[in-house]
Amino acid sequence: ALLSNLLGVDATIVKGVRSRVLEDEDDGLLESALQFDYLKKGRSDDSEDETMHKTIEITNLAFGQPLSPFFVMSHSDEVPPLFELGDHASNALALLAETGDPQHLVNSYSGRPGVFYVGIHSDGAPYEGGESTSITLPVTEEHNHITIASMATNTNDCFVAVNGVQLDVGDSLHGVGYDAD
Repeated sequence: ALLSNLLGVDATIVKGVRSRVLEDEDDGLLESALQFDYLKKGRSDDSEDETMHKTIEITNLAFGQPLSPFFVMSHSDEVPPLFELGDHASNALALLAETGDPQHLVNSYSGRPGVFYVGIHSDGAPYEGGESTSITLPVTEEHNHITIASMATNTNDCFVAVNGVQLDVGDSLHGVGYDAD
């Protein structure tokens, strides 16, 4: 199944997700950025490679297109991307795009070198157009890339994703819909 960007074909199917970084908490310092997706970064001082927590707010911008629970992962830059345009989707990604079940991706990435956290965010799912959800992920200095993916549920093989991005306070990005077939 070749991956292609659906927005170039039909922008009404999936417009994507918006992410905003709102605040950063680091060593007691709190900064605010009013319009962005990465909400909060808190630090835990009990490890050699200090664990921080990034909270990302995701808003479904697609009218009439609910999103399934999210696959979420924090990782180093050594982890291969979830997908590359023009390449075949992995079986686990194709199953997310076809069924909305992120567990196959969790199983696929669990225990891989460079993966710090992998899980499922399902609080409030499905996420209708205009709805937002916040996802908190543990990260470290080395494992500061974030990958998130969800199925566009009114399709048979479309998913939205941000793929191995680094987010800082004030960052905002738009994920788009991709065809996993």
